[in-house]
Amino acid sequence: MSKEAKFEKAAFGYRPEDVDRYVAETEKKLAAAKAEKTELLSKMKILADKITEYRSDEGNLKEAMLGAQRLKSSIESEAKSKADTTVSEAQEYANKLISEAQAKSSQMITDAQNRAAGMISEAQKTAEQKVNSVASEVERERTTLSQLQKEVSGFKNKLIALYREHLSLITNLPEKAPSALAASEAPATQPVEKKEASAAPAEKEEEFAFNADAFADKFGEVKLS
Repeated sequence: MSKEAKFEKAAFGYRPEDVDRYVAETEKKLAAAKAEKTELLSKMKILADKITEYRSDEGNLKEAMLGAQRLKSSIESEAKSKADTTVSEAQEYANKLISEAQAKSSQMITDAQNRAAGMISEAQKTAEQKVNSVASEVERERTTLSQLQKEVSGFKNKLIALYREHLSLITNLPEKAPSALAASEAPATQPVEKKEASAAPAEKEEEFAFNADAFADKFGEVKLS
């Protein structure tokens, strides 16, 4: 409301114009106040409705928050359960893989050891066979050498005996040739005996020549000291 109105006095009281003007202004102000009041009441109603709505929303919000909290707890519990299950399954799978890897590794080591043992055994057998073969060859060579030594010794003894026999024959030859008379007076059988006597060295020479050639063909030339 406006400040207090002041009216000028007239002859018979207050001036009507002032009163009317004041009344008009007051009505205007009253109408404005009513309109403002109506507006304020409308705003208050809107505010009241909003408050009611907010209170309803607050209840719904609280309910939603509680629902979200319960959902969060449920999700967390389910996630934890799934995580525990996943970790357990992963651990079991890892243990299975480790067990299989260890078994496969042990099998591979066993196979490798078996192959190595087989290779070593085969190598040992081969080495033993080669050693036995070499030993047999050495033994054969020793036998052959011993036989050669015996044959050489026998050949040498025969050769020496033959040389001695030839030397003895040469030593027993007469220094002078017999006279023609002695030759004529000699029995007819004497030359035959000489031929027979001389035939023996020839036969021995033939035997010696045969043995020497056979020996040379078999063992090569032998030099005797």
